[in-house]
Amino acid sequence: MYAGLLLLPACFYAMFNPVIDLDPDSAFWYVLVVALLIRTGTTLFEVPSTALLPDLEQDYDRRNKWLADTPRLRLVRWKRYSHHQFFLLG
Repeated sequence: MYAGLLLLPACFYAMFNPVIDLDPDSAFWYVLVVALLIRTGTTLFEVPSTALLPDLEQDYDRRNKWLADTPRLRLVRWKRYSHHQFFLLG
């Protein structure tokens, strides 16, 4: 989980601020490799966080309720933070 937290910010920075000089031929490969690293970082974070839930909640029905609510909670959190960033950056 911690590896994902270290990998994701570095890869997002590298995606939007290339760390090497790119010509048109190598730009595709650079974006492809960085996108794959972002997906790897997301996997390194999501798999342990999902696997941790059975240790935190023993009741089967309540655990499934948490898993069903996770995408909705992420959407609410994303809307809240993107709204704040709009006013801070605008």
